[in-house]
Amino acid sequence: MKSLVFLLFVMVAALGAGVASSHTLNNKTGSAFFLVATSENPSVGTDAHASTTERETGADQNKEVQVWYTPYLANLSASDGLCLASSFVSLVLVLFLLRTVRQTRKEIAECRSESSALADKVKRLNEKILTSFVSYVQELSKKTETVLAHTVQNEADLENQHSLVKQLAGRIVFMEVTMSKMDASVRGYKQLAKSIALMKENLKSGGYEIVEMLGKPYHSGMKLVANFMDDENLEKGAQIITSIIQPQINYNGVMIQSAQITVSQNI
Repeated sequence: MKSLVFLLFVMVAALGAGVASSHTLNNKTGSAFFLVATSENPSVGTDAHASTTERETGADQNKEVQVWYTPYLANLSASDGLCLASSFVSLVLVLFLLRTVRQTRKEIAECRSESSALADKVKRLNEKILTSFVSYVQELSKKTETVLAHTVQNEADLENQHSLVKQLAGRIVFMEVTMSKMDASVRGYKQLAKSIALMKENLKSGGYEIVEMLGKPYHSGMKLVANFMDDENLEKGAQIITSIIQPQINYNGVMIQSAQITVSQNI
């Protein structure tokens, strides 16, 4: 804004200097002249000396003499006119730019205000989600302890336990994926992350491992089902696992459930 105002000042000063210099030049060369208009014959014109003498002597009292001095504009050349026109257009453009800048700044301020309000709303929503997850984790932790405490007596019991663990693992991973889209500074985030990590450790102590995949690079040799989506924000050639629909679960080192994932890529 200050630079545009300065530019406007320079242009006005330059225009004024040009007019003043041209006016001085006309005075030195004697190019300025007078127009004499009368009530009887408005088109009559004399030079400056004759008009002055006629007024001073009062030779013709019936004539009302009006003397008009025509300044620089009367003797304006084509190049001078073009210069003035260009200067005028430039001034108009500068004023238009100043108005546009003011309007743009106003719109930016309004957008920032709206963005700030939206960010606050998202933050409050995330806090509510985390609050609901806290009670959910407590419930899942109790179920995990119950499942692991059950004594497996036969193959049917083991299959039933596997089924329960798969359900628990799916819910755990769902919370992890949801939290991955949040800011870690949201109130309750860190505490909830620790609770989920503890629950996964309890499952691991019972022989169940939920394989970590979220945020990891994807490789074509992985034994899973992958859905791909393009993301130009990633580095060229990158393939990252950004969502897990179904986690991979290993029991005593053997896979009992393959993963189904979403891969973001820029290929």
